[in-house]
This record gives sequence, C-alpha cells and structure tokens, in this order.
Amino acid sequence: MLIAGLFLWLNFGVYTFTNIAERNAIVTEVKNAPVLPKRFLKIYTKLNREEMDRSVYAWFLNWANGHNYSQPYIDASAEWAIYLRKGCMQNIAAMAFFLNRNVSKEECVQFLFSRMDFHYNCIGVEQAALFYYKKPLVSLNDDQLIGIIAMYVNPLLFNPLSNKKRFEDRVQTLKEKLKKTD
Repeated sequence: MLIAGLFLWLNFGVYTFTNIAERNAIVTEVKNAPVLPKRFLKIYTKLNREEMDRSVYAWFLNWANGHNYSQPYIDASAEWAIYLRKGCMQNIAAMAFFLNRNVSKEECVQFLFSRMDFHYNCIGVEQAALFYYKKPLVSLNDDQLIGIIAMYVNPLLFNPLSNKKRFEDRVQTLKEKLKKTD
C-alpha cells in the first residue's frame, strides 16, 4: 500500500501543487528553449553519459538510498519548483516525473543551458559563447564547447577569467574523459 501511494504521488503529485496553466507554462517553456547545436549536445551527452542514460525512476531509487547525482529532469524540475516557490524535495521529484512524461532529456538540457548564469551578465549559453569566445555558439570549436560545458557545473569556480588555472584543469579533465568515451 505504501509503495502504491508513493508511486501515485510521484506520478501525479504535481497536480496537487500546480494548476493546469502552470503545468502548460512549464512544458511550453522547456520545449521552446533555444535549440543547442548538435555538436554541443553530442559532446555534452558523451561527457554526461550516466545522467543522460539514467531514468528519473533510477534517480529516485538512488536518491531514496542516499545517493545523489544530477539528472536533466531533476535539474529542470528544481528550476521550476524554486521559481514557483514550491521547492521541497517531494515537489521536485513529482515535477521530474511530470517532465519525464512531457519533454525529452535533451529539451531539459537546452532549457537549463538557456537559463544558466555564466556570470558577467551572461545568461544562457549563447551569451556565454559571445562573451568568453567572441563568437556565436554554433561557431565554437570542440575545445571551446568543452570550455562552456566545464563552466556549466560551477561558472564561478571554473571561470576562465577569474580562475584560469582551475578552468584549464577542468577542461583538460573533460577532454580526457571525452577521449575515453570514443
């Protein structure tokens, strides 16, 4: 009975703390996020294979057992739950299951990168590319794309302007990880 109740909450709990207009707005905004270049998504997916391969169900089971890792549905859900001021963990989990039924992981990644604050008044990956590399995202080479992805984890800690050595080390680590996946 407890397991059935938990399953129902995770799959339908979003309906208790959001209304239809909020749910439609969430799905619309995620689906309408700027499309990232295919090369960018390919590199990101290779570098984050674990999070892109795991389902939201696997995430929940791991989270319930005390293990925490990133997952696009969870990260996008956290953005929305905090925006709606309903950011407790059960709401984030319920919203993740809702997003899982309505949008793809790639759409969540595009949504997250479009809203990321890369510092220096750069909101979104396109502005970050223009600011840090002086060219549009689609024109960046693979090393520069890896640089943007390196900043995504923590734009202050891995900033090429204020923490150049740490940024370069992070980029090098990601390049090595990418080579291992090929």
